[in-house]
Amino acid sequence: MRYKVEILEVYDPETEEKYRALYFNGTLFDWGINPTELNHAKSFCYNDPFLKKTVHGDICKYFLQCLSEVLEKKVTITEINQAIENGYIDLS
Repeated sequence: MRYKVEILEVYDPETEEKYRALYFNGTLFDWGINPTELNHAKSFCYNDPFLKKTVHGDICKYFLQCLSEVLEKKVTITEINQAIENGYIDLS
């Protein structure tokens, strides 16, 4: 199956903020990290490059797990980056 992939600007009326979001076939991939938890992770890492890299890797892994569930096929970060560039992803 081929999915159209777009990054569109979204307005959140609850926070009154705009942000960019990932869409597949016109459907929002509603994924994010709780800002409080993200700040906690940042403070935990402080200035340690190893910890920062580890936390970043964990976030990427979780993102890909969630996206793979939605798309019903395991995807890699390379495939997603290419899909964003190309405007579509084939999941045959």
